[in-house]
Amino acid sequence: MYLTGRDIGFTLRSEPKSQVSRSFCKRRPKGPVVKVDADLDYATVHKTREQGRVVKVERKIVYGQEDRILERLKASPSRTINTAYAERSSGILRQLDAHLRRKSLTFAKAWRWFEAKLNLTAAYYNLIRPHGTLSRNPDRTTTPRTPAMEAGLAENPWTWNDILETVCLCNG
Repeated sequence: MYLTGRDIGFTLRSEPKSQVSRSFCKRRPKGPVVKVDADLDYATVHKTREQGRVVKVERKIVYGQEDRILERLKASPSRTINTAYAERSSGILRQLDAHLRRKSLTFAKAWRWFEAKLNLTAAYYNLIRPHGTLSRNPDRTTTPRTPAMEAGLAENPWTWNDILETVCLCNG
């Protein structure tokens, strides 16, 4: 599993309704128009519980095309719409970054610094931190392995120096 900005939900963009600057407006401008990416696939899972037990699970496609979602499900380890991977990603990010923790006294002042820190967190998770389940060998020994190593993107766990010395070609 890889953590990316797309996994965390950075796909919704907002654009102002008019391009008139605030200094020329006599009143507050109307709210932004939310545009959804054409390639966004989004579904929800609703669990009905009775006496603490799940008795019914309903899945609903909110955005996207059903055939495209079914194709993505065929390529994933899970064969059904679920929230397991999103919940796991959120839990890991909350654990690694204080700005995302619940009931914490931290906050991010600027979006670009928060995004940079989030990218470093994702790099740490994917490239540096060995994962227990990936590190187990069939003979019950362990060899440190990261998600990047499992995907064939790295030969060994990286260090912070490796990350900071690597030139990154970013989109935008």
